[in-house]
Amino acid sequence: MRLQFRSHRSEETFDATFHGSGRLASFRIYGPQPGYKIATPFDAKSLVWRVQPTEGYFKGARVEGLKIEYGSIPVGYTQAIPNSGTASALPPGQVYYFFAETTNAPPAEGFFYLDGTTPIQIKVPGLCQSGFVGDVKALKC
Repeated sequence: MRLQFRSHRSEETFDATFHGSGRLASFRIYGPQPGYKIATPFDAKSLVWRVQPTEGYFKGARVEGLKIEYGSIPVGYTQAIPNSGTASALPPGQVYYFFAETTNAPPAEGFFYLDGTTPIQIKVPGLCQSGFVGDVKALKC
């Protein structure tokens, strides 16, 4: 799967790798809360964009070769967040989190730093999700 960002000047991408022959059940991007620079994964208040298959959870597109362009709704999908309008531009200089939920394949997920219009996939050391949804804090992992 390829995650893609576009601006009026350029088109930048990075790849999120899938293994297997699964289907995309949902795709989400989380952004930082006001006053923070790093997104909080799985926090509903941090969710900035989500798409899901129109025909249902198990009816998504095959992940092999799938291209996801931020803010552009893939064919066969509906946008759940935001529930109306288009996705807001992501402010540069911050760390975002993406999660691609799949059926019949392991999910793809990770953090990326938006450097201008260039997404750079990064690791955030020492940041682990606790047992509670939305409760993310630095832990010894």
